[in-house]
Amino acid sequence: MKKFELTEKKLNWDGITLYQIKACTSFTTNSGIEINAGELGGWIEKEENLSQEGSAWVWKDSKVWGDAKVSENALIWGDIKISGNAQIGGNAQIWGDAQIGGNAKVYEDAEIYGYVKVSGDSEISGNAEISGNSKVCEDAKISGNAKIFGNAEISGNAKISGDAKVFGNAEIWDNAEISGNSKVFGNAKVCGNSKISDYAEIYGNAEVWNDAKVWEDAKVWEGAVVRDNAEVSGETKIFGYAVIKGNAKVAGKATIYGDSEVWGDAIITGCSKVF
Repeated sequence: MKKFELTEKKLNWDGITLYQIKACTSFTTNSGIEINAGELGGWIEKEENLSQEGSAWVWKDSKVWGDAKVSENALIWGDIKISGNAQIGGNAQIWGDAQIGGNAKVYEDAEIYGYVKVSGDSEISGNAEISGNSKVCEDAKISGNAKIFGNAEISGNAKISGDAKVFGNAEIWDNAEISGNSKVFGNAKVCGNSKISDYAEIYGNAEVWNDAKVWEDAKVWEGAVVRDNAEVSGETKIFGYAVIKGNAKVAGKATIYGDSEVWGDAIITGCSKVF
């Protein structure tokens, strides 16, 4: 027996005819919610938009069309719009007013809610949570226990993993990688091949780009910039309008601030202060 069927109730959605679904049999979703035979669900363009297998379900005002598919145990509710070739599977849950399109994939135990927009070839997996007004696009990948919220934007080939958090108005793009327990927030920007890891924090109007690395417990904030092949680690604090560039290395408990510049092959360690 089929899990659901298309009813005769139609909805013209942006020039596409959607049909409301109806459960043909009773079943329990992966989150423990009972779906009763005869219960009406959301709107889809064709039967292929929702798998007849598993406990996947589309509720209420949610809409799925194009070649998009909701499968396995994925749950969709609220005013969600899923289109293009988007694939939603695993135990993924999407609710609120999110829009998922392009070739995006959302799977495993990922959760998306709020006014999030996911597009391109991006992938959301693991226990990742995307919320607020965040945008994830192009080839970006969010995995592990990563959390993206606020107005954060992740694009390019950026990868956010581990327990990393990106929020506020932060922007991550190119091949940048944010991992570990690191945080990027405020109006911070991280791009190029930069890597932020461990417990590092980048915030305020700080920028990290090119092949720069910031890790361990280092903090970069205000209008500071770390660029080129520079490396910042330890319990270092970089703030003000300081610039760390070239092949410079700053480690230990060093503090660099003001309008200071550290460049070339300079190495600053210990409890040094440069201002």
